[in-house]
This record gives sequence, C-alpha cells and structure tokens, in this order.
Amino acid sequence: MIVKPKRRLPWLSMIFSISGSSLEDAYPKILSAGLFATLVTGAHRFVYSGREQAENWLTFEPFTVMGLAISVFLSFRAKATYDRWWEGRKLWGRMVNVSRSFTRQCAMMTRGAAALRSVGHGTTASGGGSLHGEAVGPRLNGAGTVNRLGGLAQTDDADGDGTGTGTAPTVGDAGDHVFETDRDGRPDDEAALAELGGKCGLFAREMALRQIAYVHSFRHHLRGSDPHADLHRILDADETRMILAQSNRPIAVLQSMGLRLREAWESGHVSDYHLVHIESSLTEMTGIQGGCERIKNTPMPYSYTVLTHRLVFFYCFALPFGLVGTLGWLCPITVLLVSYAFLGLDALGDEVEDPFGLDPEDLPLLALCRTIEINLRELTGAGRVPPPLEPVDEVLT
Repeated sequence: MIVKPKRRLPWLSMIFSISGSSLEDAYPKILSAGLFATLVTGAHRFVYSGREQAENWLTFEPFTVMGLAISVFLSFRAKATYDRWWEGRKLWGRMVNVSRSFTRQCAMMTRGAAALRSVGHGTTASGGGSLHGEAVGPRLNGAGTVNRLGGLAQTDDADGDGTGTGTAPTVGDAGDHVFETDRDGRPDDEAALAELGGKCGLFAREMALRQIAYVHSFRHHLRGSDPHADLHRILDADETRMILAQSNRPIAVLQSMGLRLREAWESGHVSDYHLVHIESSLTEMTGIQGGCERIKNTPMPYSYTVLTHRLVFFYCFALPFGLVGTLGWLCPITVLLVSYAFLGLDALGDEVEDPFGLDPEDLPLLALCRTIEINLRELTGAGRVPPPLEPVDEVLT
C-alpha cells in the first residue's frame, strides 16, 4: 500500500506524481493513443484537408454517446474492484482485533494456578509441544510425573503414593516455590500468586505464538508464497513439518491451536464457560479466512474484464477521428487527457482487483502481521518484540 505524508506533499506535486499512480502502468497505452491521434491529425491536415467526404464523416456526436456509456461502465467496474479491496481490508482489520482478543482470553480465562504452574524457566523438555525460545516443561521438585497437556503441566501423583492427590510441585519465575493447591487447582499461597500474577502462563504464550504463526501462514497462503521461514522462526521443527505437509497451512495451525485448547479444557485449566468464548474466536478466524479466500479465488468475470479493455481501447483510438475536424492540432492533447481518464480507471481496476497481492496499491499484509506479532508478544512476553515495519520507497507491503 502506498503511504504518502499528505501534509508534506503539495497538491501540485500530487498532480504531477507518476510513481504509485495508475499512470505508471497505463502511460504506454496513453502515449500510444496520443501518438496515434497525432498521426490522424497530420493525415487530416495534409492528406484529406478540404475534402468534403472526410469533413462529413468525421463528426463528434457518436463519440459523445459512446463516451458516456463507457464512463458509466468503467465506474461500475471500478466500484466493484474497490469493494473487493475494501472488504479485504475490513476482514484483516477483524483479524487484528480477533488476534488481540484471543490472546487476552487465553491469558485471562485460564485458571491462575494452572498458568503459573506451567511457567518454566529451564530448558525445553521432551514430549511437549515446544516453541522456539519457550520453556515448555516445569521442573519437578519431588516425586511424581507431569502430564504434558498443550504446554500445561498437571501433576498426577505429587506425593508418590499412587493416589494422584497431594501437593503439586510447581516452578515459576520466582524460583522453586511450591504452591499448596485446593481441589480447583488454585494456589493457597496468595503472596506468591500476587508476585507472579502479572506474568502470563505458558499456555497463553504458546497460543500467542501459534496465533502469530497463523497470521503469517495466512499471509503466505493468500500471496502464494512459502511460509517455511516464518513457521520455522516461531514453531519447533516437528510442528513446522506437520503444518507444511498440509495443503491449507493456516487451517493446520488453527487445528493445532484447537487441539491445545481441548487439552487445556480436559485438564481443567479452562472452564466450560470460557471454552465457548475462546473457541468462538477460533471460529471467527476461520470465517475471516473464508472471506479472504472467497475474494482471492473468485476474480472478476473474465468476459467482463475483456469487454472493458476492448471498449476502452477502441474508444481511445477511435476518438481522434471524431475530434480532428473540430479541434485540429488540439486533438492529440484532448485525446491524451481523455485516454488518461479512461485507461487510468481501467488500470486502477486491474490493480485493486486482487487486494492480497504485491502491487503497490495492494493491502500491506506483512505490516498487519507485524502489528499483530508486536501486540501479542508484548501482551504475553513471548520472546523478542520486533520493530514495526516501515515503508520502502513509500510502499508498505
């Protein structure tokens, strides 16, 4: 998307700006129409000058009616293509908001002790869905085993007596403090809870990182590019291979997130009530993806586009025959102006028809993904926060 600082761009400079305007792609055809108008004017002036047959044939009235009809036709096409562009922008705006809400739900709608219990500060343990830069396994302080449920630790036999009850060993960022928990899994040590209350649990961090992986894979999905580098940067190698094996990589990431959510619910870390709210966010993301795929996979009808191109082409190259008898040597200049309007609108429709591409006027999907990544990493403390994406040559990709 073209980003120009309007307060520093005088309107006169904007009028004569070529970079980023539809003129950049349409100017060869515009110049060709102007050159052809010059040839027609020269032929009329030096070859057919004074011939009554030519004077009677070259009239402007038919072009007035044709120009009005074509302008209405072009306006409808421009509006249709802009509606596609604007709908894509609204869908990605919803994606930004849903990503923030989803991460907040994962952080706030899980039981506090469960989240705190899962905040490990050792190395990544085997058997859990680890992510790059994240410790997914808590350290044990006593006997017992730890179940790996979507990055959440649950002690089956904390006392080692086979009953599955007793004191659950818990490790957080504050050290090896062990929380005494009640039946609901809430810590009795309120001081330790207050100390760690501002820290987000591993479950929220895992889900935030998977959400970041989802939006990046969705961007690659819409643009037809390879998501391997972004997925490998965020997820572990095994999960990256599993996702890349699917034809629809964003849906594979959503499936992984749904499985983690189910495991957290089955282990009691997410209540039934909160499960519905978190799952609704995943469902909304699926709907947003479906809307974008509908735009991506359903272009404007080919016959509609071809008809528009043909009408504009024939009108611009036939227009000199209707103007030359009245305007004389002003005909080429007039044809240039009219051709710029018609061919420019036609080129603009082509440029914004696919809003998810890499043309200068397409949506800045990478910048939107970077915004989501910054917000989610800041909310959960999940790794290094990248800088915002800056425009390159006034274009934000």
